[in-house]
Amino acid sequence: MEHVNGEIFVVTGGGQGHLHPCIELCTRLTARNFNTTLVIPDRGIETPFEPPWSVPAILPQSFIQNPLTSFLYITPSSALPHVADQFRQEAISQLMFRITDHITSDSTPPIICAIVDIQMEWTKDIFAKCNILVVTFVSFGACAASMMSCVMELKAAAEKFETGEQNKIIKGLPVEISITPEDYRRFDREVFAGLTPPEDPNFDPTPFSEPPEPGNLPRWFMAINDTIGIMYNTWEGLEKPFLNYIAAELKIYMPDWNVPIWDVGPLLPETYWDSANDSSLIRGRQPQRLSNHSEEEVLAWLDSKGQDEVLYIAFGSDVGPEMVEYSHIAKALEHSCISFIWVIPPLAGIPKESRGPGGFYPEDLALKVGKRGLVIYG
Repeated sequence: MEHVNGEIFVVTGGGQGHLHPCIELCTRLTARNFNTTLVIPDRGIETPFEPPWSVPAILPQSFIQNPLTSFLYITPSSALPHVADQFRQEAISQLMFRITDHITSDSTPPIICAIVDIQMEWTKDIFAKCNILVVTFVSFGACAASMMSCVMELKAAAEKFETGEQNKIIKGLPVEISITPEDYRRFDREVFAGLTPPEDPNFDPTPFSEPPEPGNLPRWFMAINDTIGIMYNTWEGLEKPFLNYIAAELKIYMPDWNVPIWDVGPLLPETYWDSANDSSLIRGRQPQRLSNHSEEEVLAWLDSKGQDEVLYIAFGSDVGPEMVEYSHIAKALEHSCISFIWVIPPLAGIPKESRGPGGFYPEDLALKVGKRGLVIYG
């Protein structure tokens, strides 16, 4: 067996949108002869931070059977950094035990660093206590991160939209990119990458809207502080202006913090590339949910449309619009002239804290738009 270069801990956030990129990141690291330990906030138990309807963390067999990979399940807890409830304490103990056991073992390679999903920033302190370097990982692209950063700065500076003002241009980004009043309002509940204040009327939101000045940084700068670099699940050819924008922001607010920004994406599974010429849209895996349209029906509908004619609409499994926002999207599509595919997951528009069934589905939209649109539920 070839010499192993060292061990790297990869801490994923909750949800499939965080887990899958981290699995692929581990796979790429093992290809470079690093051992990896994937830390997953999923213990198969119900906590306030893991609703009973959430999709369990399912690991591919190829990952489980890789001799250079291992994994650790820890108790899900709040994404907030300073929490002292029983779930956080359990998670800290589980992670600390694993790290200590690794360090004291004579048969394991040295820990090179930890790559921590920004949603799991609270784990940085654990690695720091063990003198382990930390790299921040952002599982989504730099475009979303740039717009989030801009909105947070506007809020921190108490800069609001004037009556009738439709958008605000983001200095440093292409002129096509702007912030709308809806973007501004939305961030009242979605601060950054899952770092949302809890639904508690007594919670003090002040730390989430501090003025963006040196020593009093915006929320997301606090999340990446004390790390040796930032990884984004994107690539320069796609999002160069946004990567440059983030680098410029760091120079303004953290001038002494000279760390690299790496574009490490797209972090897609190997089966995606292996089946690039496959006729299946699902790319190397079987569908995991029932749907009201088969793959064949979707292909036939797409074949009836021209190139660059179709708008595809879908939101993540962890963060999505509210019920009223879904209704606005439906109305906009109804009155537009564009061809579209709209994928609506189960429980769409239902808040995480709600345990009841239901979800948004525009039953009459398909009838109103006819063959112009395809509404897929599932």
